[in-house]
Amino acid sequence: MVEKVVRVIKWIKPSPHVLKLNIDGSCVNGTYGGGGVLRALRDYQGIVVMAFSLSLGHGTNNQAEVVALLFGLKWCIVNGFSSIIDEVDSLSLQNYVIDVWAISWESKARSKR
Repeated sequence: MVEKVVRVIKWIKPSPHVLKLNIDGSCVNGTYGGGGVLRALRDYQGIVVMAFSLSLGHGTNNQAEVVALLFGLKWCIVNGFSSIIDEVDSLSLQNYVIDVWAISWESKARSKR
């Protein structure tokens, strides 16, 4: 019998004047997509600044995570937001971002679209 582990996960507010970008990606039967929510801390409340969902065609979960993060970060830059914390649930993406792992060529190709 497999023992289940339950953990309570709580959204932690960023410092004042900092936006937090939460993103996720998924892949079902080769069709992938990603999305995210950009939140700001104002008056100790997590206020949604922007939310997005992307239908990306055929690919992998890792590609979805990469494209969703890049989309969110590009949106922040274009709209003048520079103090950003990103939160992801993908160990692969986290290690790509901090340059521990080399990103796959498939994800590089998808992220340039």
